[in-house]
Amino acid sequence: MLLVQKGRARATIVLGHRPTWLERHAADELRRYLGAISGIKPRIVQRVPRSGPLIAIGKPATNPLMAQALKKGIVKAFGDPDADAFAIKTARMGGRDILFLAGSNDRGTLHAVYHLLEQVLGCGFFRDGEQIPRQTSITLPRIDITEIPRFRDRQEGSGCIYTYSTAYWTWRDWKRELDWKAKRGINIIWPFNVGTDIVDVIMAEWGVSPAPSKRTKTKSLHERAFEYAHELGMRIPCILPNGALPASFFEAYPQCRSIVTQWSELSPTRQLHPSDPIFHRLIVDYVRHYSQRYGTDHLYIAEFVSESKILEGATDPQEARVQFARAMSDAILEVDPEGTWMVSSWSFDFHSSDPGMRWTPEDVRGYLDAITVPLVVWDGWAEEAAKYRMTDYF
Repeated sequence: MLLVQKGRARATIVLGHRPTWLERHAADELRRYLGAISGIKPRIVQRVPRSGPLIAIGKPATNPLMAQALKKGIVKAFGDPDADAFAIKTARMGGRDILFLAGSNDRGTLHAVYHLLEQVLGCGFFRDGEQIPRQTSITLPRIDITEIPRFRDRQEGSGCIYTYSTAYWTWRDWKRELDWKAKRGINIIWPFNVGTDIVDVIMAEWGVSPAPSKRTKTKSLHERAFEYAHELGMRIPCILPNGALPASFFEAYPQCRSIVTQWSELSPTRQLHPSDPIFHRLIVDYVRHYSQRYGTDHLYIAEFVSESKILEGATDPQEARVQFARAMSDAILEVDPEGTWMVSSWSFDFHSSDPGMRWTPEDVRGYLDAITVPLVVWDGWAEEAAKYRMTDYF
């Protein structure tokens, strides 16, 4: 099937009458890379032209060509619409050659485009750049590919990357990173630095401090990246507070139970003890504010004390950990019954010289057993630390 022949586009990219943003993005990406390979960019249309090969992109629900192919048995229905599955198939229908790029959902459609470009047309997508073959004509062989990801959730990156590596990034850097993740099939991304004023808003509502300055309509760099990641179909967890609050709160609520922790050589931090009833209220209020502002993907990251010493307020660290697990579970369940807790294994330090920071496999088991909402363990540094082996795969 000819897509481009000696400086002339032979095929036309066809979207449905009402394509989604991600389907249109998939078509734009295909057009852009075909242009980079051959110097010729095919047209993108929403009405089928009278003649010539076609490239149909989308789902049966959004593209009539795809619906017709499904009815004729040329493409098959996907069992799970949320599986990010895709099909790439060349066929003849209505007396003309058609390349079908079909997804079980919008992410699957985009993955079909990138799979075609990489595995069939020889493009290389790397974190530090791309390798694009050059040729004046593009001819496809007979193709019949169906892919269903083995892992439903695919996450890449960690808080360290965002804390240390991206502080000086521009929008161009963020867009390149997010586009690369999309090409690699990532559908969950580490949270962005958004909502940093929500605790201040809550403190004002509780009468602890004056209301913070009114938010401007101009989006921050991280908010722009947040929105673009969502447009690419990525889910973004919400990082929940661990109870650390300003000194003014503890002055206003001296009866609250608290814990004092210290990270490295920094000044100690006071945080609410998870057994205190106000801890529950803090988490519920935080999630409500976050969801009103950014929506929800029903994923949450929460860590009690990570890489920090407990200086006072918890003579038995494991008891406090279990109380944190129960209190956080209760709050998530109240404010978002569909919520899932993404538990980081980074806190599970099996080799610390400080007894208050050290975990045992039994401690991990007790902590995870105390969580009463759905959970997944985000096992960062798994290849090196292999904590999953020491805990019988959590």
